[in-house]
Amino acid sequence: QAGAGREQSDDLSSLGRMALVSLMVIYTLLASQLRSYSQPLIILSGVPFGAAGALVGHYLLGYDLSFISIFGMVALSGVVVNDSLVLMDRYNKMMREGQMQAQQAIVAAAKSRFRAIFLTTATTALGLTPMLFETSTQAQFLIPMAVSLATGIVFASIIILFIVPALVIIRHDLLGDKRVADAELALST
Repeated sequence: QAGAGREQSDDLSSLGRMALVSLMVIYTLLASQLRSYSQPLIILSGVPFGAAGALVGHYLLGYDLSFISIFGMVALSGVVVNDSLVLMDRYNKMMREGQMQAQQAIVAAAKSRFRAIFLTTATTALGLTPMLFETSTQAQFLIPMAVSLATGIVFASIIILFIVPALVIIRHDLLGDKRVADAELALST
């Protein structure tokens, strides 16, 4: 019994290290493509909210957190990053066009990408719903992962539509209009 507990603890710490490495790789890829150090942080800000949504989902649906649940949270981070990236990409395109202020551009980006974010969320959550209500013993092993993905993506997507625009404006205010305009103009060249 003690050996199994120690082995599970080692597995969890290994998974935590690998999740951190994957987030660093995602950050590096985003930074190289966006040519920004701060925008990838804004995009990655949705990941903790996805994990929080997964924890709330486990509580509401009455499932204990398990090793497979954590695998679901790691997989969830990719979907959450995609939703944030779609929004940030639209904002960057609108700023490059130069016809809007930052506040107008992020609001317009959120409006124009709402459908894409909503559809990603709805199809992921609804696609996993049959697994949540599966009663076969073979599916019981995978249900915690489905709970993590389905509830985490719903929670994170709602938060993304509010937190990403707020962080974009905070970034804009901290860096100042001139620096942000210069940096985003450099993106277009």
